[in-house]
Amino acid sequence: MKYLLPVILTTPLLCHGKLQAEEVLEPIEQAYMDSVMLAMPPVPTDLSERNISCTLPIKDDFGKSAEQINYNEPGWVQRLDAQWDYFNIPPEEGRILVIETVQDKQGVPHYKYFANRTQSQVYEPWSSSKVMAITGALSHMRAKGNVGALAKAGDVPVVDLITSIHSYQAEGAADGNSNAIATYFANLATRGHLSSLFHDTWLKLDDPSIHFSGAYANEVFTPSNLNWQQGNEVVAAPYFLKASDDPHYQTYRCDSCALTGNKPMTTLAQAEWLKRLSMHSLEPSTAHPNLTAEDIEVLFYGHPNAIGGMSKGIGLSLHHAIARAFGNKESSEAIHWLENSSDGKWRVWQKIGWGPSETRGQSEQVLIAQVCLPHDATSRSFTIAAQVGVSGASESQVVHAGRKLESLLIRALTQLKE
Repeated sequence: MKYLLPVILTTPLLCHGKLQAEEVLEPIEQAYMDSVMLAMPPVPTDLSERNISCTLPIKDDFGKSAEQINYNEPGWVQRLDAQWDYFNIPPEEGRILVIETVQDKQGVPHYKYFANRTQSQVYEPWSSSKVMAITGALSHMRAKGNVGALAKAGDVPVVDLITSIHSYQAEGAADGNSNAIATYFANLATRGHLSSLFHDTWLKLDDPSIHFSGAYANEVFTPSNLNWQQGNEVVAAPYFLKASDDPHYQTYRCDSCALTGNKPMTTLAQAEWLKRLSMHSLEPSTAHPNLTAEDIEVLFYGHPNAIGGMSKGIGLSLHHAIARAFGNKESSEAIHWLENSSDGKWRVWQKIGWGPSETRGQSEQVLIAQVCLPHDATSRSFTIAAQVGVSGASESQVVHAGRKLESLLIRALTQLKE
């Protein structure tokens, strides 16, 4: 039986382990890895408003409201305003789903879903699923006591841990070991809780093949003590020292895990999770259980007096694609266009994941993101989930998957603009 092929990168570790021998990339591949895939994202110049849900464009007769969809009852997927075949992109060229959010003249949010008929196909989400581990852990701790994203786990601020997961760098007291930190969050939340959030306790998806029963590393972040403290509140935070100690943990190739491993997800599941987080305050009926607006702001922006969280999610593929699709600009002009077209108020919150899979014989990349493009006449707010794979399990093929993802994003967003 073959297992998931892990990888050691010459740059921040994004996958699950180490190759037996480090692969040396060709200069052009290394350049793309360094300048696009691993690049730290730019920061908008106008952060005077730490908005999350964006100033929604006004459109009538577009999408459906949460009340019309009734997200809190099973079967809501069938009640959506969705064009599942909207993108004329063959499935072999990637999976893509976009949820566009607007408001009607009364200020009620409406949602419309676009895909390329792949919204229900399960795949390995890689590190993009760390958003689920983070929010599941915060939900768990809010349920235990009045502590959340501004607490300390032992002597390390949780906000540092969250930002370090996204940046793959040391952040404050966090050491940059994204996989170990995310595994800690999953071991704290428990996999039963994480899986339930896709189903009965929150998203109410009908697909039983979607679940979270895996981890990201054997090494687990170890706090200095087993408490979370926020202000005067001190709450016990015991966690599984090993992922395999969790009774709901499953090995990557468990009997029921098929080729997609122990965290199978879909573009619909991932995009819906992130969209609901972004609408936490504007759409209380679909808010993540137990989380507060403070928790959501930390996830998206990081520390109140700095910039972090998903705002520091590495990679420029989406920025390039947005500028190409909406502004007809080359990659070198992308950030300048984003700034000028929005007076510095644009927002991209994102999480990537990638790696080579010996199990599937291919290299893959996944992206989930929330995008805000404020503009006088053409404002857009949307959530995106995308996944691609290329034949061959190697670091160089991971780079090719990155290029394929950028191409997929350009094609989809160009069509969305129309």
